[in-house]
Amino acid sequence: MSAVKVSPLKLERGHARRAGCIEEVLLMQHRQKIYSNFAVYGKLKTAASDLELSHALHGLFMRYPILASTIMPDHWEDRETFYQSEEFYSQIGMAEDYMYVLDQLKFEDIIINHQPEHAEYFQRILNQWIKDGYEYGSGLPGVIDGYTFACWDPTKPQFRLLLLPSEDDKELEKGTKHILFVTNHIATDGTSGANLLQDLSVELGKLFGKTLKPLDNVFCYEQQYDQLPKLPDRIEERVSYKVDLPFIGSFMLGQFGKKFLAKKWDKPITTHVGKSKTTHTSHLIRIDVPEMQKMRARVKEKLHGKATLTPFLQACWFVSCYEAGVFDNRRWNEYLVNMAVPMNSRQYLPQDEEIRDQYRYGTHVAGCNYNFLISSFDIKTNQQFWDLTAYYQNCFADIRDKNSSLKCFGLLFADFLMKSKNLDKLISDDMTNQRRAFALLSNVGFFPQTSQESNPFQLQDLVFSQTSAEMPFVFSLNCVSTDVGGMTISMSCPEKSISHQQWRKVCEVFEKNLTTL
Repeated sequence: MSAVKVSPLKLERGHARRAGCIEEVLLMQHRQKIYSNFAVYGKLKTAASDLELSHALHGLFMRYPILASTIMPDHWEDRETFYQSEEFYSQIGMAEDYMYVLDQLKFEDIIINHQPEHAEYFQRILNQWIKDGYEYGSGLPGVIDGYTFACWDPTKPQFRLLLLPSEDDKELEKGTKHILFVTNHIATDGTSGANLLQDLSVELGKLFGKTLKPLDNVFCYEQQYDQLPKLPDRIEERVSYKVDLPFIGSFMLGQFGKKFLAKKWDKPITTHVGKSKTTHTSHLIRIDVPEMQKMRARVKEKLHGKATLTPFLQACWFVSCYEAGVFDNRRWNEYLVNMAVPMNSRQYLPQDEEIRDQYRYGTHVAGCNYNFLISSFDIKTNQQFWDLTAYYQNCFADIRDKNSSLKCFGLLFADFLMKSKNLDKLISDDMTNQRRAFALLSNVGFFPQTSQESNPFQLQDLVFSQTSAEMPFVFSLNCVSTDVGGMTISMSCPEKSISHQQWRKVCEVFEKNLTTL
């Protein structure tokens, strides 16, 4: 077992622990080669030098050691192939992996620009960046999707940063304003990515004007372990993911609907990342701050003061796809579409600032996966649209109140499955060699930045992007907002799933409906 390979002192000090069940679920998707990565892009007001970034990262690692962690797998030898072998699949339950804080990190261990093994990938992103006019454009998410890195590298963390040039400083001689956070999702989620870029901005602001000395290491465990807080407890030890019989019954009914009554796409069939030849086309929608504020006000006026944008985005996407003809010519038994919406399980933590800060970083996710009637998207009037949005708002409120989003994830590691199935194989069988269902919608939320107006390194833009990779979904929609850069929605789909003409029409109709419905 991995426990004997992890430093006993780190275990004793709280700088190593058994990987949590949620971390294991994301680890399964990674080692079964179903998921590749997600990315969060941030733009700073002023360019930051490598030295400034080194010191800022050091400050974050010392406050949040989970950022400087990696995975020790249960099985080390032949780990790249073992977890897809019959020998492993014959073992019941969940692998016993460990998360631990690394011994040291140098700047180049984090920055893709300085990693020769990823030079080809870096060049592809750089070429697309230049092609898009030195800004985050619609072509970039599909290029980023092609990147993956080992989750159990004993010298590197679970994320990387990629530094991109400005048009007036193509060699990064003055530093960079453009930072791309890329992660395999095992130790960080979308909220973590936005938090990291936001916190980097704040840390850089604290360093402004100071004389900084070069750092041999961005992080060195032996020199500073006594100043490190412990790794946060596994999220399921703070928040209950426990399932009950009524939920299991409703979930199984939903799965029946998804399998036999939901619309599926014949191409491309899901396979394994690395073996797949699937490419994803993408589109980026930007909504400036005034228009975003109008949208938020419109949602609250039509619904109520606590209404959020996610139900509105979902309704708008459904109606736009219907209007663009996505559901034309469907089979006789295709009455439903399946929608997966990841959610942030931090909302269920106690209202304690110290506890919530401990979980500022990590994979703290939940989610819902439901079917909706295609016929309900045939909207004739604005009132019908807002009635549909109100229905989704009530659905999400019910999901939150009943902890259904936690139970959806909790079902994956419920006792009756842990005692009867190999969970890696269960996930692999469920997701690979499948026709794709409808969509994945992930809104990581609103990150205000106006309080940092005096910060020379104020964060001025955020973009959150991912594709469905080899998860069984056609469309992937990802949203993030700030009060400086406005809202960005990154959308993607596999190129063979629908025609380029229909994809363009879907994007055009959706963009129009966001501001006119």
